[in-house]
Amino acid sequence: MDGASPLPNQNKNKVSNLGPWLHRLLVISTILITILFQEHIIELLELVNITNNIMLVIIQFIIIIIFWGIFHKILQLS
Repeated sequence: MDGASPLPNQNKNKVSNLGPWLHRLLVISTILITILFQEHIIELLELVNITNNIMLVIIQFIIIIIFWGIFHKILQLS
């Protein structure tokens, strides 16, 4: 098996230097978008008239996790 030829895709350099930096930039942007949208999330939850602060925090946490999941899927596709 020492004389076996490599697979066709083993000689290609798939990783570029731009990829990891682009991913870091997009991750930082998703965190900033989440922080900026936090006020809008609170305003939307106040429109629903949820007065219990614990429920507000739980719902806000769930919405942020959903945002991060969506952004993570977008990052995987890029």
